[in-house]
Amino acid sequence: MHRIDTATAQQDKFGAGKNGFTGGNPQTGELPTELDEDFFDAVQEEISRVIEAANIQLDKDEYGQLLNALNQLFAKSDSLNNKQNKSDNLTAFSDLTGTADKLPYFTAAKALTLTSLTSVGRSLIGQNSTNDMLTYLSAAPLAAPVFTGTPKAPTPAGTANDAQIATTAFVQALLTGYLKSGNYFAEISSQGSIAQANSRASLVAPKGIDKQMCTAWVNFDGVSGPIIRDSHNISSVTRLQQGRYQINFATPMSNSTYLPLTGAADQPGTGSLVFTVALDSNGPANGNPIKKDINGVIVQSKAGAIYDVVQGYVAILGGV
Repeated sequence: MHRIDTATAQQDKFGAGKNGFTGGNPQTGELPTELDEDFFDAVQEEISRVIEAANIQLDKDEYGQLLNALNQLFAKSDSLNNKQNKSDNLTAFSDLTGTADKLPYFTAAKALTLTSLTSVGRSLIGQNSTNDMLTYLSAAPLAAPVFTGTPKAPTPAGTANDAQIATTAFVQALLTGYLKSGNYFAEISSQGSIAQANSRASLVAPKGIDKQMCTAWVNFDGVSGPIIRDSHNISSVTRLQQGRYQINFATPMSNSTYLPLTGAADQPGTGSLVFTVALDSNGPANGNPIKKDINGVIVQSKAGAIYDVVQGYVAILGGV
């Protein structure tokens, strides 16, 4: 299309460079605008092509073809209203080739690829809630879970004082040095409640009050063996001679300044009984007037004459 541009066109009639038509003026000698084939061809083709764009055949006897064509074309344009504008993300989707059990995901801006999506993954995504997911996975609920098998947890630091889970390793570490056995839990597990009861007697002195506790003791029969009836931290009792016994510690004392306490049950007809720690033959000059060291202590009876005791009692305080 173009505006009239013949020699007699009215220049700039509709603005700079926008020519128009004039009817001329005989009084001034102004000629009317001359028409040429270029202008009429342009008008013809501009109108005809709009009609043909609507798939309407030109008909010289029809005078409403341009209107019909415009109505059809505008109706087609209206059908595109409210449609999605062009999107780089949608274009990235359109570049993918769909494959079974695959899920698209973005790797960068405007870039997509596919990853595997198994039937388990689809089922998990299809659950309605977190609890439904846990049920589907046969997992313990988040609130008040009940575990099976051998669940594990991080072992807290020995100084922990919070809501962390106390693992068996944590408890074992805390009780190291408080039990006679290195792994007393194994004994408790295998022997049940009896071992649990016995474990109370297996505790050594708690830290901080060691010197107030009995670090070793024994009740023995000095006549029949000697035979140990019960004890703690005593490995054996050896009869050195009549009425004289070596008490051997299972775990040596840290020092020999401990306090030995003794007692005994009398045999009938023996008179007044004295059961005490034996004196060192070297006496105080040896620096230790009684027969004791970190490994044990010697005790003896005396009631006019030395004889074996029916029941001998020895308890050790301190030595830590």
